[in-house]
Amino acid sequence: MGLFDRFGSRKKAAEEKAALEAEEQKQRALDELVAEQKKAHEGMTWPGVMRMNLLKINTPGAQAPVIEDPIAPERKDEIGNLIYQPVLTPADVENFTLQELIFLLDTHEIFNRKADLENYEANHRVIYNDLLRRIHEAEKFYILYDRLTGYPLVDGGFALVYLEKEHAETAEKIYETQFRKTAVVERPGEGAPVPEDGPKPVLLFDYLYYLGMENIIIDNGWYKAAIKRSEISAPPASWAPDPAKIPPAAPELAFAMIDFVGEAKWPVRYEKRDERIKRKMDRINTLIPTQTFVIPVYVEGSEQTPEGAKPKVKFPLLKLKAKTKDSEIEQNVIPIFTDLFEYAKNFNGKNQFRPVKFQYRNAVQFLRETDGFVINPRGESIVLPRARALELIAKSMNIRVVKDGSSAPQANPAQGTGPDPTPDSEQSPKA
Repeated sequence: MGLFDRFGSRKKAAEEKAALEAEEQKQRALDELVAEQKKAHEGMTWPGVMRMNLLKINTPGAQAPVIEDPIAPERKDEIGNLIYQPVLTPADVENFTLQELIFLLDTHEIFNRKADLENYEANHRVIYNDLLRRIHEAEKFYILYDRLTGYPLVDGGFALVYLEKEHAETAEKIYETQFRKTAVVERPGEGAPVPEDGPKPVLLFDYLYYLGMENIIIDNGWYKAAIKRSEISAPPASWAPDPAKIPPAAPELAFAMIDFVGEAKWPVRYEKRDERIKRKMDRINTLIPTQTFVIPVYVEGSEQTPEGAKPKVKFPLLKLKAKTKDSEIEQNVIPIFTDLFEYAKNFNGKNQFRPVKFQYRNAVQFLRETDGFVINPRGESIVLPRARALELIAKSMNIRVVKDGSSAPQANPAQGTGPDPTPDSEQSPKA
């Protein structure tokens, strides 16, 4: 062996020794960091299956199905200890089941509240992004609908979405013990195959935009995660190239009405129920004057006015019965809609009426010969008697209402496009 070969072998050996020592030092530092973090969380236990909500059922015989923890203690140790790792990668979490992934997400959040975890924001984003990936790739979802409203059930301001039918059906039985009449409805996800014939159905998270349901809970009743609807599906205004072609929508009002109707039709009694319902109705009344509505219109020739010839506009009228103290009266009201989904429930395009967008402040002039409005008559069916409808616009514009409605502003079809829910406090429902 030559002189240079001997020197080369010694240099290579020294480099390998230095690299080994550096790796061992890195591992010792990692072990110390993990040990420090575990000590900071000493005494904490891994979370278990979470309650569906804070409601206490005190009705004799109301027995909810028992939800067993889907993750064994040994598996929790294996998954849970990942929260102490300084760097998580997508490969670390991609093979977990959905419940294992949400368990890790929940554990990460809960333990970080006790004491800061290393690289929390970046690691949490890795876990959360994998949850969003699974939702994006899902072929179907199961969502709980409220049978009394015909819309997705709202619990504490959240819509409830499941990726497994079995979980959704169990949740349906649990809600029955809380006097919620629900139904499991299957809806397509982004991963659903494109139909060979016929139009592609509206995807769940796209549809929830029109209902104003921005807050979603995945797997409520098990290990659960809260997400934003907008993280799955962007609103039309963000991608439509032509603003004039953006479908009309009033999602904030739609949500407020669904939330109100669901609460009002829930057959339970609890403390301050009337105040709660009134607060939800007040939110609707505040929103109505600021909205743009879809109104069925039929133009029948023109009529002469001092300003010249103008189109003669007609509206359909619905007959509703209203109760007074002494009798029941019949009212003729104009149907107005928050979006085209609601419009299509009454008008299928085969009649003389066509949908036109009107700002509410412009639409009130049409009340002079009718008894009021009804918003989404085959949906939430919120009735606005003429006096109330004028009062809302007057309050929003700080003007005085006169009995004949002459203070209402003049109308022109709108040219433009068209919640911050608070979680429920603990309640004790009674039949």
